[in-house]
Amino acid sequence: CQSVTEVLARTPSVADVSVSRTLPLTGGVQILAFDPRKIRPDATEEFLAARLSVVGPDYFAAMGIALRGREFTPQDRADAPKVVVMNKRLTDQLWPGQDPLGRIFPVQQPGGGGYDATVIGVIGDIHYASLDATPMPELYLPQLQQQGAPQMWVVLKARRSPLALAGAVRDAVRQLDPQQPIGDLVSLDQALSRSTAARRLSMTLLTLFAALAVVLA
Repeated sequence: CQSVTEVLARTPSVADVSVSRTLPLTGGVQILAFDPRKIRPDATEEFLAARLSVVGPDYFAAMGIALRGREFTPQDRADAPKVVVMNKRLTDQLWPGQDPLGRIFPVQQPGGGGYDATVIGVIGDIHYASLDATPMPELYLPQLQQQGAPQMWVVLKARRSPLALAGAVRDAVRQLDPQQPIGDLVSLDQALSRSTAARRLSMTLLTLFAALAVVLA
């Protein structure tokens, strides 16, 4: 996926490009459960569930998500210090009334084991499952520090109509791997429409999501 993003980043109509295992309003979700008492000894619950996303460099810029702190970069590789980005709902639960930037979060890996990651960024609470669902605690890990995934979304922020980039996406994938299948191709406007079904959204809201996503299966 990294090579695909490098090719697409050279396309004049692409403002930002990144990758993600899941995307808002597309149905995919991964949950990480952990013991908050390891961070906050006065926590009353033994387990806290947070939605987990694995994303590439510049993901938040490509999605138009405001961030306090810094983005993941290509330097956040497997051999670099481990880092994490969280939403405000999660940081408020773990470090109420404190600045979470620079705090340490113990990441538990499936099957056992784990590592300590430094909080480098905080985003606002976004509606991930649907516009009606209450935002849940969220954390983001850099794709370059994680194991491979069976599929990844490529996220593009377009300088013009996002679906006009469909040909460029297909060409970039074919250039790197002619056998690589391409799954769904959807603008986030379309994802919003699917999520809300009959509900009509204002164009002001829709223009906040000038991005294109394609999943590589």
